[in-house]
Amino acid sequence: MTEQENYRLLADAAVLHLEGKPEEALEVLKRAAEGAEDSTDLYAAMGLIHFELRHYEAALECYSKLLDLQPRQKAALFNQAVCLERLGRWGESRETYETVVETDPDNAQAHLGLGSCLLHLGRHEAARAAFESCLALSPGHKDALLGKAIALHLGGQLEEAEAAYGEVLIVHPDSEEAISNLMSIGVQRKDVKTVRDNAERLLKIRPRSSTALAGLAAVAFANAEFEEAALFLRDLLEISPDDVESRFNLGVAYQKLGRLAEAVEAYAQAAQQEPGSAQIQFNLGLAYQQKGEFGSAEAAYERALELSPELDVARWNLALVLEQMERLDEAQQLYQELLEGGPAWAKACFRLGHLRIRSGDFRGAADAFRTCLKSHPNWVEARLNLAFACFKLEELDAARSEFETVLESNPESIEALRGVAEISVLNTDYTLALDACRRLIALERAPEYLYNAGLVCQREGMLEEACRFYKQALEEKPEFAEACLNLGHTLSTLGKDKEALRYWRRALELKPELVAGYFSGTAA
Repeated sequence: MTEQENYRLLADAAVLHLEGKPEEALEVLKRAAEGAEDSTDLYAAMGLIHFELRHYEAALECYSKLLDLQPRQKAALFNQAVCLERLGRWGESRETYETVVETDPDNAQAHLGLGSCLLHLGRHEAARAAFESCLALSPGHKDALLGKAIALHLGGQLEEAEAAYGEVLIVHPDSEEAISNLMSIGVQRKDVKTVRDNAERLLKIRPRSSTALAGLAAVAFANAEFEEAALFLRDLLEISPDDVESRFNLGVAYQKLGRLAEAVEAYAQAAQQEPGSAQIQFNLGLAYQQKGEFGSAEAAYERALELSPELDVARWNLALVLEQMERLDEAQQLYQELLEGGPAWAKACFRLGHLRIRSGDFRGAADAFRTCLKSHPNWVEARLNLAFACFKLEELDAARSEFETVLESNPESIEALRGVAEISVLNTDYTLALDACRRLIALERAPEYLYNAGLVCQREGMLEEACRFYKQALEEKPEFAEACLNLGHTLSTLGKDKEALRYWRRALELKPELVAGYFSGTAA
């Protein structure tokens, strides 16, 4: 093919290209390539059209052939770098842009492209320098301004990034990316005002912006405004019904509002969309658990554990659910599994002790509570339960020691004072028992405490004091039959039979079954 014929075909291709027929132009150029020797013009034309058609591999091949013919051809070298960038071959593209910058240092677009590649390679400071070189050549270049801001942002220089995004918005007030990234900075700083202001600004530009609605939902969550959060999330899901994260967050919002049926629905839909998410299954289980639907909660927690066996919080909640379902052996097994995972689950040991108490295994319960106290010596509830287990084992000295340890740190512990009082009575240490009773009464004038103080005084022979306590118990609880009965016995011992008879009569009126045993004595 002659040079003239070659130009004729190039001209035909140019006309077709101008007419908006790039594919036909490309066919003409291919025919020209078949009948002609290597031509830089031909490769340049084919490269350009392939690029416009987004055939980046084909365009790259054309520019590579052109560069074989003219290794330092600036335009071809730049276009090769752009093709590599579009193909996501960031390292090769960076190297090519660097070559362009060396041969053509005033090429602002080459500095811009180099900055973009460096950003993708995680070299944020070098990227910022490249964008600044672009801006030195082309002041106010909006893409370079945005790139510099992003480089600062990704590099953790949030104040500088915020200022740089502000410069972008001066040049390009409707830059959605700049506004969205300012929202991101607000989220990182937990700056609710920045997030809200920029989300509202973005909504003015794009009224159904998913990014803006997500930002406003995040603000609402941060302010514990869960009704508003649910509103924004529903709007988000109208725009993007397949957005699993928004549907999951909608479930969270409903759960926070106590709207558990709607929370279950949201989580269940999210689970259908993303069946492999252990977190979604866990939250679904939690919502069912809060609703009291323990069977469904069990199924969700088991599914979460299938997906993520290390998700111990699901194992813990499943054990609690099994307790509610009275499947205590299975619950104990799960608590035991948690304990095997390490000391972080001391509360599993506590629940294990609690279940052993329920099953009557007081020795096992005591062992469990002692294990709790090894890692958490100030755990009052564990020590009180240990004391109770020791009491049931009739290890009274050990029980009293644990109750007294509680009282050292918490002198007003009702449970510990009651324990000390009861053990002291069993040990016939009425002085200590009465002291405990008095301390209980000082905390709370409960009729039972006053009655118990009366019993202790009666056994100790402090009859007048016993009468006083029994009468105080009756002031608090006039229908306290046992107090009437024992007051009658005490008064009778004091020789006040007439008054005693009045209280005995009242006791039998209130509780006739107290007469049991009265007539069982031997006849005179």
